Amino acid sequence: MSIDDQMVRGVNYIFTRQYILQHQGMDLWKKVLAMLPLEHRQEWEKPLLAISLYSFSAYMELIEKYCDMISVAQKQELISIYEYIAEQSLTTLYKHYMNRTDPSSMIGNFPKMWDRFFSAGKVEVYELTPTSVRLEFELPEVFLSWIFSACLGFSRKAVELGGGVGLVQQEKKRIRVKADIWKISYSLNWGK
Repeated sequence: MSIDDQMVRGVNYIFTRQYILQHQGMDLWKKVLAMLPLEHRQEWEKPLLAISLYSFSAYMELIEKYCDMISVAQKQELISIYEYIAEQSLTTLYKHYMNRTDPSSMIGNFPKMWDRFFSAGKVEVYELTPTSVRLEFELPEVFLSWIFSACLGFSRKAVELGGGVGLVQQEKKRIRVKADIWKISYSLNWGK
């Protein structure tokens, strides 16, 4: 499956746009949109709904152009963007999914949340303790360059919202399970 076949939910689009506007302003946003092919620009310019599906290709192309324009590493900026997406979505749209009493409860709900953000793949939680977890993702190959940063940013903010600090994420496994499907496993550890 190519990147053009993959879709993400509008929540990714909505809060990424909001992040860029808040951190860089409307002028830069318009410049980034102008750099996109018409088809991808139109994807970003239409009314966005949190649960609707939008092109992952258009999403990643916007991220690439944005990062080039502000001269930052894409992986690092995606961490910041997904921290923002987590904060916005977990404190507004999806707060009813999250038990904000502790980080383990926050992370433990990730499988319930997955389809609120993506139309492909899944995440499973293993070895959940009060200060650690192992997350295992099964994803199309096109997500490989993106998943580490997105997981780290989203998880870091979820842990903070649950009262934890100092999240550290390490990749533990990356294996191909089908022609274009991969399993990636991360261990996450944090303090109280």
